[in-house]
Amino acid sequence: MKRFTDVLLVVLLSLGALVACEDNELEIDGKTPSIRAKFINADSLNYLDSVTTILSAQITDIDDSVFILDSLVQAGDSTDYTQNFETLEDLKSELSAERSDFNQIKTLINSGDVKLDLITGFGAEAELLFEDSATAYRLPLNINSDISEFLIKIENMSHGVSFIYDRDTVVAEGKIFIEATNIKVRDINVFDSVRFPCDTLNCNSNEASITLYF
Repeated sequence: MKRFTDVLLVVLLSLGALVACEDNELEIDGKTPSIRAKFINADSLNYLDSVTTILSAQITDIDDSVFILDSLVQAGDSTDYTQNFETLEDLKSELSAERSDFNQIKTLINSGDVKLDLITGFGAEAELLFEDSATAYRLPLNINSDISEFLIKIENMSHGVSFIYDRDTVVAEGKIFIEATNIKVRDINVFDSVRFPCDTLNCNSNEASITLYF
């Protein structure tokens, strides 16, 4: 439903430049409202969680074996277990190093550091292309519609996410700009899941953050 805001927007955008020129009071801010997006490789995280769980269990088994040998020695067993202790300690060091390496990879993945191939809006003429990885990206919302749909390519695979929102015309500090409020996730496609904890007032654009798991 076209709201009074839409009509007001047209009027303000038509008069804004004139007012700015004549009175030096208002100018149109071309900044596009957007949502901060983070992308997490859930499949890799699940795999790494399984691997580190197995490694932790193996390290626990080694600790149990060392405890048993210590108990035998304390009980008066005269057997020389020196080689056994050394072997177990070496194995534990190797497994601990492997677990540490995998945990570092998990930390990197959880940071959202990933390279996207592109971001574009459905029906949009322009595409945002990326050469380097980043821990966060901006999804620019369509100020001419109450719906924004995005096509996002990661490792050559297409994913989709769409949002619905209200558009408000705001006048602040001598500028007119569009703000998206009451933002909600409308749909996701191919992504495994989404986390969108909107902890800002009315879920405003430029402050809202979304995490998408693929």
